[in-house]
Amino acid sequence: MFLSNLSIKRPVFASVLMLALVTLGVFSYRRLALDLYPDVEIPILVITTKFPGRRPESVEREVTKRIEEAVNPIAGVKHVISTSLESVSQVVVQFQLEVRVNDAAQEARSKVAAIRGDLPQGIEEPIIQKLDFSAMPVVSLAVRSKELSPRDLSTLVEKKVKRRVESITGVGKVDLVGLAKREVNVDIDPLRLEAMGMGVDEVIAGIRAENVNTPLGRLAREGSEVPLRISGKPKAVDDFRSMVVAERMGRPVALGQVAEVVDGIEEQRTRAFVNGVPRSGSTSRSSPGRTPWLWSTRSRGRSRGSGRSSPPGPRSRWCGTRRSSSGTRSRTSRPRSSSAASSRSSSSSAS
Repeated sequence: MFLSNLSIKRPVFASVLMLALVTLGVFSYRRLALDLYPDVEIPILVITTKFPGRRPESVEREVTKRIEEAVNPIAGVKHVISTSLESVSQVVVQFQLEVRVNDAAQEARSKVAAIRGDLPQGIEEPIIQKLDFSAMPVVSLAVRSKELSPRDLSTLVEKKVKRRVESITGVGKVDLVGLAKREVNVDIDPLRLEAMGMGVDEVIAGIRAENVNTPLGRLAREGSEVPLRISGKPKAVDDFRSMVVAERMGRPVALGQVAEVVDGIEEQRTRAFVNGVPRSGSTSRSSPGRTPWLWSTRSRGRSRGSGRSSPPGPRSRWCGTRRSSSGTRSRTSRPRSSSAASSRSSSSSAS
């Protein structure tokens, strides 16, 4: 009754009030944050540990089982699921819904740190991550060139495109896929090595001993100090060939005498394809509290700007956002193994 009487007795005031509400709604709608998934915390932790060069059975026995036993007593644990692969251990810990995932992650780090001395020395530091949908890649960008080599194109993407996208407000992380980075490859000749009476381990030890910069201390002169060091790292690829890696009968053995040194690219562990064509790609992740669609539009403009400032030849293609990311396909190559990977799952309830 109040609204109807107000509209009849004061129609101008009621019209202005409704117009103000509509205007406020329009401005609020334009500032409304959009995302594909709701901002919720799922109480799931993933503990990933790398154990290079070990079989799945060894990874399970020496790493996975011990981590399971460490995190199982944490209050609120619902399930513990583990997977042991070649050189990789992954333990997924699911908690009850009422458990706060940040507190659980902190306690899991404490439990893993307590058994760090019982784990093998050759493992990498365990990585504990929360299952966060907002950490999924939001946008993908692919770059190709007919004039530049894959190594030069990778350098362009890493030093220009990546930096421009990272400078956008709201971008949390940019991952590069399918890069061909420069690497000096040493191809050992078995016949030359056998003729010298050397082993591969001796060549590796010689390269490690020579390819370093050794600090010598400081030189004091007239109230000032100058640091001294021996520059052992070669500045050119040809310098690797003259590097002394061993001695035989009192004579130095250079690396070029037992191996071929090539200025090439490192082994690619990831590949990016667009419509079946290999390209260099990048995926961007959003920062917490940011609107993905807003900064994804800005990153499209930044990528076009980097293309104009780059040498002629490279072309970038916008593969899509998290709403429609079917335009890009990424493949990660895993090391080959003669033994099949073993997987084990165990489910336990917290006491």
